[in-house]
Amino acid sequence: EVVDVEPLDVKAAESGFAKLTGNGSTAIFTASPTPTLAVHPLAAARDVLLIHQGLPSDRIPGGSRTLLQLRPSATARGDGLAAYAWERGIRRLALMSGGDEFGKAVRAAVVARWQNLGATPVADESLSLDAPDLRTRVGRVARLAPDAVCLAFQGVELGTLAAGLRDAGYGGLVLALDDDRGALLAAGPTLGDVIVLSDAFVPEPDSSSSRFARAYETKHGHAPSRFAANAYEAVKTLAESARLSAEAGRPVTGGGRLRQALLARRTFPSVYGGELR
Repeated sequence: EVVDVEPLDVKAAESGFAKLTGNGSTAIFTASPTPTLAVHPLAAARDVLLIHQGLPSDRIPGGSRTLLQLRPSATARGDGLAAYAWERGIRRLALMSGGDEFGKAVRAAVVARWQNLGATPVADESLSLDAPDLRTRVGRVARLAPDAVCLAFQGVELGTLAAGLRDAGYGGLVLALDDDRGALLAAGPTLGDVIVLSDAFVPEPDSSSSRFARAYETKHGHAPSRFAANAYEAVKTLAESARLSAEAGRPVTGGGRLRQALLARRTFPSVYGGELR
């Protein structure tokens, strides 16, 4: 059953939660952080597992027994990007971040990872694209000629800053975390050689992911999005976890046990390829 809730409508979220749990649901998928957090206490009290598959947020608590976030948070993505840069042999990393929740989370994760590795970014600029000295500060980073520049921005701001960095003469590697079309439109060809760490669904040839993609497109008339792939993977993984738990004599009777069953099996084949951990 599907209940439509506006992203900030807390009352509708609580009403929808009551309706779904009244029908016997022990696992509920959510799409927006605010409604998810609003019903989280209700889910904990009713032993219902919330599975948040929409916009990732660092506001989603990681240690809850009745809440899972499917998409990686800004913190997790920033840490992953920093680890990737280090594995590529990058040592002189410059960081440029926005002052919003996303920018702050990515910056903190990148700096923490770099410090744990015994290094420090050669530049760490927190920027507003409206700042009168923006061009000067971007030019200063470009003149440092770092091995790579990490841009902790999203959408149009990411594209605008990437274009400004190239205009300032920087020709090195640019790392980003957002594949939004707004960034591509704002930057034009500038983003053509930027490496973007994304959770986009790209099926691997001759794999279970390509078979899923073909079946989905046959049924719906278009290729599956990351949201469709995430939902498919989550439902399949939860069902398999519940089945294995029941076969082991531990039938799943609530959201908390369903989460335990999921975590008890450390790896699952992923529709994205490789293993889901």
